[in-house]
Amino acid sequence: MDATFGRRIRTEKNEPLAWTDLTNLPNEKQAFIYKRLSSHEQLKRSIYSIKAQDALIDLAQEDGYLPEQIHVEDRDLGISGTKGREDRPGLSYLIESVESDQVEAVYVVHISRIYRDQTLINAFALGELLKQHNVIIVTPYMRLNLQDKMHMRLFRMEIERAADELEVMAQRLLGPKNMKGRAGYYTGESIPPGYVVDERKQLPNGKPNPNYHRYQVYEPHAKIVRTIFNQLVIPGITPTRVARDLKKRGIGFAPFSPEYDTKAHHKTYARSKRYQDGSWIIPVSKVRSIATNPAYIGWKIWQGEVLGQDILEPIVDESTFWKVQEHFKEGPCPKKTYDPLPLAGLVYCGNHDIFQPMTYNNNQSKSFACYTCSDSDMRKGCVHIISNYLDDPVSEAVIEQIALPGLASQVLGKLSDEYEQAKDQAASYRREVKRLEKEVENLRANLTQAPLSTTQVTWVDEQIQRRLIRIRELGDLSRQPIGVLGKALADSDDISRVTSFLDNLRDIWPNQPNGLKNAFLRLLLAKVVVFSKTKTIRVKIVWRVGLEQEILIHKPNGFVRTTWSDAEIDTLRNHYPTTEREKLLQMLPGREWNSIKNKAQGLNLHRKRLKKRSCKVFSPNDDEIVRKYYSREISKKEAEELSGRDILAIRSRANRLGLLMPKATISWEWLSMGALFEQECPPRLPI
Repeated sequence: MDATFGRRIRTEKNEPLAWTDLTNLPNEKQAFIYKRLSSHEQLKRSIYSIKAQDALIDLAQEDGYLPEQIHVEDRDLGISGTKGREDRPGLSYLIESVESDQVEAVYVVHISRIYRDQTLINAFALGELLKQHNVIIVTPYMRLNLQDKMHMRLFRMEIERAADELEVMAQRLLGPKNMKGRAGYYTGESIPPGYVVDERKQLPNGKPNPNYHRYQVYEPHAKIVRTIFNQLVIPGITPTRVARDLKKRGIGFAPFSPEYDTKAHHKTYARSKRYQDGSWIIPVSKVRSIATNPAYIGWKIWQGEVLGQDILEPIVDESTFWKVQEHFKEGPCPKKTYDPLPLAGLVYCGNHDIFQPMTYNNNQSKSFACYTCSDSDMRKGCVHIISNYLDDPVSEAVIEQIALPGLASQVLGKLSDEYEQAKDQAASYRREVKRLEKEVENLRANLTQAPLSTTQVTWVDEQIQRRLIRIRELGDLSRQPIGVLGKALADSDDISRVTSFLDNLRDIWPNQPNGLKNAFLRLLLAKVVVFSKTKTIRVKIVWRVGLEQEILIHKPNGFVRTTWSDAEIDTLRNHYPTTEREKLLQMLPGREWNSIKNKAQGLNLHRKRLKKRSCKVFSPNDDEIVRKYYSREISKKEAEELSGRDILAIRSRANRLGLLMPKATISWEWLSMGALFEQECPPRLPI
């Protein structure tokens, strides 16, 4: 029986928090120290701001947190607060930690350190997230528990004040800069190669310089710009070929003469490499930017607007410039897209106190697809797992429990029930929208017809805006996939299709694309936590229904990656540049040449030109040895000894013969298993 009688009787509201309990810190979870400064210049100059942020650690310890409970996040030092989550790794990690319910308090020197959001959308969304997970904001001057209305109001006021300060600073600083830029003067932007800026405030006679901060042609660099355009005019010549030709001939932008050797002119080449004579190398990206810059025909562009076509002195004639633009009409080739891996977005690394989400790489051949955990504190990769080691065992473990007879009818029955509930909710949204629209009409009629005071007009306008906001919220809710009206329920064909999919899941799963596998697994699983060891991977499978299971994966033989020891690194540093490959392989037993080269590249080591090795022709007997190795009849060590060659030569010969190594079998076993549905899954015997 409905105790509310169709919602006629209101249910009791939760009791508000007591004032004495609002900002209590139980010291049970994590204290998150969030540091941020807007630019790298502030890192050098804002000494006291950095000290104030460092003092937050002492404040957290005074509040009773142990050192192991305190997490200091400083990856956002030098990043503006106007940027969002995708551009601030520290903020992204804070949100993920709050969502995983690991954080109890966030320590910042000021609310504006979290966000300077002029739209207020992201900042208010973060406030709602902190409120939902009962996270307290702690500053040296206040503590805010956003579950209290007054504290939430203070949080919103601070966020709005930060946004207002940003707008005021923009008006003060950017106003004169905008006027100066529109007049064609230099305002701190990167100067196009081939031009310089006259930075003399006074002439030699003591009079003010009328050309101060005006652009001028710098002929030593302008000559190279013309060379680039003249080469690109030739049919079939690409920016890549131009850059290679310039590098081959040793042509680059020469150092500036003393009167122009300033920071403003060096800014354009800040990230460019140099030749031995000091000239800046011209890469492909620089060739492209030069070839598509209309400044070289005299156009001055400011904030996306052409100010004039005669402000700058042209370097290239217009006919040549527009011919070159024909090369760029079609634009760059679109990047090739790949389906996500089956467990993309689900894999977490268990080697941390707070599980870190792992990224995936699928832009190479399938054999190189992998999941990676990059730990910024360790300055190196934490875990690197080939995708097949996880995808196949986890998918098999899930399918063993999902592909059960009769499950399709249960799934469809639950979906139908949820759809009916959603349809009722959507109808309720529609009724509320009609009621609010009627109230808005009445309020507007009162606003236009009745004589009202200024206070009354303000109140009526606030009521109208409040109802319009609620109407927009209801409109967003009704547009959600679960709340769309007029969508028919699944028919018999849909039911038979889903039934066939679930009943035959074991057979059809290997042939499904990775994108479909990922979408299906994300519907069922909340996360997959991996604990990677040298020879095994322990995996915790967390279902959305709350069930946790564990499996143990055994890595295939020959695919174990071991950490480089200090002694091996010292040997590599001392002998890699000058020692022959065969001797170096003997000095580093158990290491392949490809692994040695990759490690040397990471250590910035380079080999000197050694005597060219004589090539030994493969005989039919040698080819037979290669075939036996690739069919796994003999080991790698035996193949090297029998053929008298290293593994790289064997692999090169195998490529010529068209041989492929058979896929390694991956074994796994259950460690802990619970009942996912009413039917018990038969226990799986270890392989």
